Amino acid sequence: MRIWLIRHFRTQGNLERRYIGRTDEPILPGQTGNILCCPEKIITSPMLRCRQTARLLFQKEPDLICENFREKDFGRFEGKNYEELKDDPGYQRWLDSNGTIP
Repeated sequence: MRIWLIRHFRTQGNLERRYIGRTDEPILPGQTGNILCCPEKIITSPMLRCRQTARLLFQKEPDLICENFREKDFGRFEGKNYEELKDDPGYQRWLDSNGTIP
């Protein structure tokens, strides 16, 4: 059995280097993918960007939506980028901890 872990295609938040976890944004228009193979099962996060990527790569709907694959919740950092957070002492503490503190 082979298991592939695939990240979603680019989103606007990716381009803007934002912390996007729980924000359910779509992939950018115009992205295409080559059909990688014909997997027995496609399991994806419930996030729109992940379901869209799976459909583009495999030309079919995911077989299972797995809530446990949901992305990290960045809390008050969600949707923001470094420039917007760089003066926030809590953000600096989080960076210094390598993301290990809440």
